Amino acid sequence: MAARTVAPTWKHGLQWYARLRRHHVAVWKFVEEYVVRNGVKRVIEVGGGAGHVASFLPYGSDYVNIEVNAEALRLQGLAHPGTRAVHGSFLDLDLRQFAGEHFDLLLTMSVLEHMAGYERFFEQADQIDATRMLVTFFVKMGTDEHDRMCVRDGPEGLHYRNTYSRPKLEAFLRGRYPWFQFTEFGFDSVLEIQPAVRTPIGA
Repeated sequence: MAARTVAPTWKHGLQWYARLRRHHVAVWKFVEEYVVRNGVKRVIEVGGGAGHVASFLPYGSDYVNIEVNAEALRLQGLAHPGTRAVHGSFLDLDLRQFAGEHFDLLLTMSVLEHMAGYERFFEQADQIDATRMLVTFFVKMGTDEHDRMCVRDGPEGLHYRNTYSRPKLEAFLRGRYPWFQFTEFGFDSVLEIQPAVRTPIGA
């Protein structure tokens, strides 16, 4: 029997995104302060929903949101005119459209838990020319050596809610990046990667 999923209409309102931010206020505050402290003005976000991050970028900033939810992107256009919206899955996206562009920050918040794994995400992320990368996890990471993969099949297709092994993820990151660190906020974790090793788009 397929697992019950929440109707898409419940997910699409700005009120839903606001409620999500309230539940994870500490990590949102961290990201906002990080943006201000590091003078971030050009952001590319993966799975940014309705583009709330654009609201605390300075005037004249460039914000790009790659999002699978078309309704969320419509709300972004209403709330944050002048920002860029790219509809599609980051894992399958042709990133040549960003060739020659530089971003101060590549950001993704509470997205990796809903993917089949994180390897493909980092393969794609490494093609984006960005000075910093922030990845937040809204599900507490495991302390053993095994990922706990939760997959549900419903009307909207497969839905993942994974708990990744932090030791396993750290081993993966050590083989890929010269520097990274985790910051913990209760059940939330923030992974910062700086500088990241990049493979230029088209290389």
